[in-house]
Amino acid sequence: MKKIILVCMIILILASCGTANGTKNKRSSATMEGYITAAEDGRYLVVSNEPIYLNNSNPQFVNALWVSTTKKLAVGDYVKVWAGAINESYPGQTSTDKIEIVPSNLNSTLSTNEVLSKVAENLEYTPIITNIKFDVKKNIWTLHYKIDIAGNDTLVGMVIQDQKPISLGQPIYEQPPQLAFAINEEEQLSLYLQQYSWTYTDIKTGEKKQKEHETPLSNIQASFNEAIPLQKPEKVKLMTNDLDILHSEIVFLDEQMNKVEKIINEDGTYPIGTYYMHVKVQFEQGTATYMDTIQFK
Repeated sequence: MKKIILVCMIILILASCGTANGTKNKRSSATMEGYITAAEDGRYLVVSNEPIYLNNSNPQFVNALWVSTTKKLAVGDYVKVWAGAINESYPGQTSTDKIEIVPSNLNSTLSTNEVLSKVAENLEYTPIITNIKFDVKKNIWTLHYKIDIAGNDTLVGMVIQDQKPISLGQPIYEQPPQLAFAINEEEQLSLYLQQYSWTYTDIKTGEKKQKEHETPLSNIQASFNEAIPLQKPEKVKLMTNDLDILHSEIVFLDEQMNKVEKIINEDGTYPIGTYYMHVKVQFEQGTATYMDTIQFK
């Protein structure tokens, strides 16, 4: 569970929930099915419409697969893919012409092609867009997309009105964002989200909700021997996505969870050893505490 866990095995998402194209996922021999969210040079990014919830701290993994094919497809198509060998990267990569487009029967003003194209063109990173639904009663689209800062798996919600011209809604963070820090000029790593108190708007109901979570410290203590080498703790730079950090406090703890009062020696050196870095952050929507183990050399 150390740092960003890259899920290399392609997970078959076969569920019975309805999707935005008005169909239901049924068990089949397809290797992968989902919406196309990107197209480039004869290959298409197929993203599962069913995120996998792993735990309350970093719960969302979304299966995604780059598919090279001679078929002509488009962003917003819902497809089933039958593939052989798959390159175990994230997203995975494969080549096949065994692709079936599942027709849409939605009675909506906007098409999935228009919605996904608009969202994808406004994302800075690979467009991992999932959980796409159309609510015919409320005349709205709801979806989640992946924020890719330091490769984390945070999903952000969005509500889009079913009208033209299409206008994207504001991002909705249903839990605190992942927090990364720079250990040098080139390398960034994410911290464990240990606990939080968070207020957010449910994208389906529009209601305000409160979420509380705490990961037992024992889960983090187990990683004490896998510490991150850190040379200059006073120059730690915290980074998140487009949520503003209102206030932050960084505290270093020893193995017994006692606060290290003096992190810099009088001669300007650092006490060699392994410590916990405890970061408390205040956002507009609530507070979050992040932790990880670091090592001074």
